[in-house]
Amino acid sequence: MDDDMAVDQAVKRLNEALNALDAALEIRLSSERQHGSVAEQVQAFSLDRARLAGELDGAQCRVRALKDANREAARRLDEAMVTIRSIILTHEHPEQRVAGNN
Repeated sequence: MDDDMAVDQAVKRLNEALNALDAALEIRLSSERQHGSVAEQVQAFSLDRARLAGELDGAQCRVRALKDANREAARRLDEAMVTIRSIILTHEHPEQRVAGNN
């Protein structure tokens, strides 16, 4: 009977060791899956960052172009106002000019 008990105890210890090994492997695999997932997320974030940086550069270019166009439009409006004022002053009604001279 001692041999049977020793074998039973050895089998029990072997089963416990195998269960511990299974648990350790599951933890390791889970850790590797998470690490892989983190690496994939970092790669995705890097791609997003590069895409967003490109979009930002394009937006900044458009902002500069719009500012330049705005400055040009303001300059042209100023010129038009000066021209209109000049025309108005040179083409005043004659009675206003005569009344102003009196």
